[in-house]
Amino acid sequence: MALKNRSENVGPSDEVELKVIFLNNGIPTDTDSIPTITINQSSGNILFGPSSLGVYKISIGKYAYVYKVPYYVNLGIYNDFWESTINGIPVNAALQFAVQLDQLPAINSDGYTHLGDPYAY
Repeated sequence: MALKNRSENVGPSDEVELKVIFLNNGIPTDTDSIPTITINQSSGNILFGPSSLGVYKISIGKYAYVYKVPYYVNLGIYNDFWESTINGIPVNAALQFAVQLDQLPAINSDGYTHLGDPYAY
């Protein structure tokens, strides 16, 4: 199964790579230690964390965590909340990703016929 990013269609049982960039005056900056991540539903129900276990550094100031979405999970918006410090000052980031089924039919909502759409003669 391919690793997905937060902007892709993430479904139950998928693995999604959640990335964050910490900035100091607009410049990517490493945190003092590996940041912690907490994953929760919009309702506030915590699914994971807070923990830095599994969080890894990609580049300067950029970190990631691979989350395996459970098979039995509510569809909807999920939050990933990141926390750490830079030069002893607390920093955080709040991001989101959606869990949805990808077996829904495509709906033509713009009124145009697209390549591959059935054509009415």
